[in-house]
Amino acid sequence: MHGGPLLDVIGCTKRFGELVANDAVNFSVKTGEIHALIGENGAGKSTLLKMIFGLYHPDEGQMMFEDREVVVATPLTARALGIGMVFQDLRLVPALTVAENIALAMRTKRLNMRDVREAITAASLQFGLSVHPGALVRHLSIGERQRVEILKVLLTGARLVILDEPTSVLAPQEVEGLFAVLRRLRDEGYGVVIVTHKLPEVRAIADRVTVLRGGKVILDGENPNDYDDAALVVAMVGSTVSPIRRASGRETAGETVLEVMSVSADGDHGAAAVKDVS
Repeated sequence: MHGGPLLDVIGCTKRFGELVANDAVNFSVKTGEIHALIGENGAGKSTLLKMIFGLYHPDEGQMMFEDREVVVATPLTARALGIGMVFQDLRLVPALTVAENIALAMRTKRLNMRDVREAITAASLQFGLSVHPGALVRHLSIGERQRVEILKVLLTGARLVILDEPTSVLAPQEVEGLFAVLRRLRDEGYGVVIVTHKLPEVRAIADRVTVLRGGKVILDGENPNDYDDAALVVAMVGSTVSPIRRASGRETAGETVLEVMSVSADGDHGAAAVKDVS
């Protein structure tokens, strides 16, 4: 069930010279909801997220967090308020352990690593984010590294969790695992924002959807089930898009341009990642 207002972006505009990246944008997130933010590349999604997280500052407008006006001067300010962001390019130190990476983000004068490890284990169980605190990050899969990033955000006190295209780095079988985590967060009263280009994902996970096009809000926090895919596409690009169809005939193969013979290679763990592949 959706709760009260968590974040309200009110009439925020961001300019870069002549370019208006966000034009009087309104955007809201409630407690206990998953809100999808969609639009073409260059629609203004990343600019909006970076304003919310304190990387950019709006030229006009205001932001409210938990019913009070806030000025998010820096990402440190955002974290202190309870806003966390998981970037598409995961920001972890590969040579350190999971616990050490998370400890780096926890701003406290005295840090007991045993307490950090126990907190990671407890949060892992609570949210279904299975990861070993002592594992070296360089030995983790991309999906496991993403779990570490989410844990880092949660353990530094976030109540609003923003994920920038989180499924773009995941194998298909990992996506549903991520969605299960996001549903747990929603059920425990967190606000979640997910940026995606994939309409099936919007339908699978989002309670509301906002569409940006050319820096402007086209659909404002609507129920995605009230719109079919064609309507969402029109909102995103401004016109209908013909579906891509496979060519009916089979192309005639030409000369070989690449040949691989008996290739083997070890992975990070020392075990064979590729063995005698031709």
